[in-house]
Amino acid sequence: MFKLDITVPRFKGDLLAWPEFWEFFEAYVHTNRGYSSVHKLCFLRQHLDGPAARAIQGLPLTADNYMVAVQILRERFGKDDIRKDLLITKLLSLPAVTSADNLKALRRLVDECETIPSTIHITKDEFSSSGQLERTCEGDIPVNKCEGTCSSQVQPSVISPSGFNKECSCCKETGLRVREITLTRCFNPDGQQVAGDQGRLTVKLREPSDCRCSRCEN
Repeated sequence: MFKLDITVPRFKGDLLAWPEFWEFFEAYVHTNRGYSSVHKLCFLRQHLDGPAARAIQGLPLTADNYMVAVQILRERFGKDDIRKDLLITKLLSLPAVTSADNLKALRRLVDECETIPSTIHITKDEFSSSGQLERTCEGDIPVNKCEGTCSSQVQPSVISPSGFNKECSCCKETGLRVREITLTRCFNPDGQQVAGDQGRLTVKLREPSDCRCSRCEN
């Protein structure tokens, strides 16, 4: 059973998301001497989707192919010049702000907060009434998360005791929903996978139902 103790973001082929993904993966997997090259390639496959996954899907799971896969991904998604061109194109496509005094338009230009799908690894321990561990269940679960940027500003003020008027906005949920999910990989205290009714565990989790830029809490 291959699993990571931390949550590494999944990479779907977005060029702008590559640096964040690779920094996580490099820190926790790529430079980790405790993992073999086969383990690393397995972890890499588990955290790729879409075009990124298709880029290396033909490689057999062998030690030699780990660095081959890394090089393919770096060549296709990790080139700084292509990423810079994409950023410039995205900036040029933003709506124009006709007046520097138009704060609402400026904020719309900067604010970009949305609800996006993600995947997290959940582990749940179940104990007996006497406190003994009975089983551990886990699974990779698709959930929503809030992601984006929101504008904040600091202005001089003669009214505020600090001398400044601060307005801070954060990308956060405006509502939460509860849903049931089923963990389908369960193991006894000896690490052996169990089947049948003991091989599944239903738990509840909360996830954002909607996200927007809102005032930050102190």
